[in-house]
Amino acid sequence: MLRIVCLVAGASASSQPEAVSLLQVVATRVGKSSDDATCKDAKGTVKALKVQEKSLKQQLKNLKAQISTAKAESITACPLCPDGYTLNEGDIKGWGQIGSSTDVRRVEACAKKCNDDADCNSFEYSSTELTCNLNSDVNPTEGKGKWGDYAFCSASLCPDGYKYNEGDIKGWGQIGSSTDVPRVEACAKKCNDDADCNSFEYSSTELTCNLNSDVNPTEGKEKWGDYAFCSAI
Repeated sequence: MLRIVCLVAGASASSQPEAVSLLQVVATRVGKSSDDATCKDAKGTVKALKVQEKSLKQQLKNLKAQISTAKAESITACPLCPDGYTLNEGDIKGWGQIGSSTDVRRVEACAKKCNDDADCNSFEYSSTELTCNLNSDVNPTEGKGKWGDYAFCSASLCPDGYKYNEGDIKGWGQIGSSTDVPRVEACAKKCNDDADCNSFEYSSTELTCNLNSDVNPTEGKEKWGDYAFCSAI
C-alpha cells in the first residue's frame, strides 16, 4: 500500500489518474476484506450465543423440575394442614361460611378456631394474608383450583382405613346401630369386627354408631345432623 502511494506521488501528470484509480481499487479490496472479517466475527458471536441460549433453556428446565420436587417434599415435611385435618384441593367462595378472622399468625391457631366451633368442619388459611376462613362444609365446593396461597384443610372426620363421604343412608344402619360409643375410632372398630360392614355413620354429639353393608351413601350429598359417613378404603 505504501509503495503504491509513493508511486502515485512520483508519477507524471499523465499517469497519475491511473495510479489513483489503482489505489482506490486496492483500498476497496482492503475495506471489503475488513468487512468480511467483521461479518464472520458477528456470525460467530450469534452462533455462540445460540449455543449459550440452548444451555440456559436446559438449565431453566432442570431448575423448574427441582422446584417442583422441592415443593412436593416441603408439603410432606411441612404439612400445610395440622393434625386432625387433611389438605384438600379446591375452594369455597367468599370469606368462610361461618366467618373470617384476620391477623391469625399460624395455621394451628386457625385450626383451633375451627375446633372450638361445633359447626366448623373445614377452614382455609393464608400464611401471607394471615387470614382464617371457617366453613361448615367439609369439602371444597369450587373445582380443584385453590385461591392464592390459601390451604383448604378438611377435618379428618374418619379414622385410618376410612374416607369421609358426603351423604347418608336412611335409617339406623343397614347392619345395626349402637349408642354410647364415645369415639369415632370405637365405631370404626365395630365395623372392622363385622365382615359385612363396609361403612359407618358416627355422631360425636349423639355418640351413636350406625353400621352399613353399602360402601357409599345412597341419599344425595347431604349429611344427617353431625353424622360423619365413613367409607372403608
